[in-house]
Amino acid sequence: MTDRIQVFIEAGRLARLSAPDDEVVGLWAAALEAFADGTSESISGRGRLGLLYDAGRIAADALVRAHDLRVRATNHHEVAIRTASLLSNEELAGAFGRLDGLRTLRAEAKYGWQMADFTEHLVKAVPLVSQILELSSRELVKARPHLAARLAPPR
Repeated sequence: MTDRIQVFIEAGRLARLSAPDDEVVGLWAAALEAFADGTSESISGRGRLGLLYDAGRIAADALVRAHDLRVRATNHHEVAIRTASLLSNEELAGAFGRLDGLRTLRAEAKYGWQMADFTEHLVKAVPLVSQILELSSRELVKARPHLAARLAPPR
């Protein structure tokens, strides 16, 4: 664990809490499902953007739980993404950093009224989240090698 993770624990934003394998696998399955739905053109751009963000965020949650940590903060999305970054290699940490930028767009899409065309954002979001899922799969397998068959990247 890094010093920054220890600071999160001491501040009450994270807690050390063992995660059963089924929880990690279930979170991973939810991330893959959100990604599949987010890439479906039958869903509105607004909905797709939210689903793609959720896929990346849930992958971050899976990674955090795979390391027996649980987010306790009110700003749980932000803490999960930052913690997952701290648990990741440099490439995945950078991708999670870009996902944090997508968090703002997702809020605008979900709660705002001005954004009508999400095409430009979707063109960037799909490969970003695909990369996050691919790299997160590897990190999850490192943390829980016995679950390798159940933590496959998206197809």
